[in-house]
Amino acid sequence: MTSRAKNLAAFLGIVCLVFLLHVMATKLSFYYIFWWYDSLLHIIGGMSVAFFGYAVTQKKRGVMIPILALVVGVSWELFERLGHVWWPAYVGFGGAWDTVFDVLCAILGAFIIIAFTSTWQKNNTTHT
Repeated sequence: MTSRAKNLAAFLGIVCLVFLLHVMATKLSFYYIFWWYDSLLHIIGGMSVAFFGYAVTQKKRGVMIPILALVVGVSWELFERLGHVWWPAYVGFGGAWDTVFDVLCAILGAFIIIAFTSTWQKNNTTHT
């Protein structure tokens, strides 16, 4: 399996995980019970964006991955805001600070994957 295929598989797996965790949280009220649950899902979402970025760009360094996480995080927050406007029954808490913190969590998730892949790559390269 190529590096691109592995990263796409990781991306799809994490997206499915986030979806299942969100459905579970909605059904069991985890967003209300655990104050940190929303942040955890945004961190995991940022991790999936990093895997997707690696699969598409095939680059392990640079600012492309954090910028991609920022763009996707901001886009998701805009989607959430529209959800608050169009569907009043949609989870109705948050605000500007929550939006900024959610985007920062997505970027943190991307940096976790950057750090992990950089360390893994250093430890798994053969030196001649």
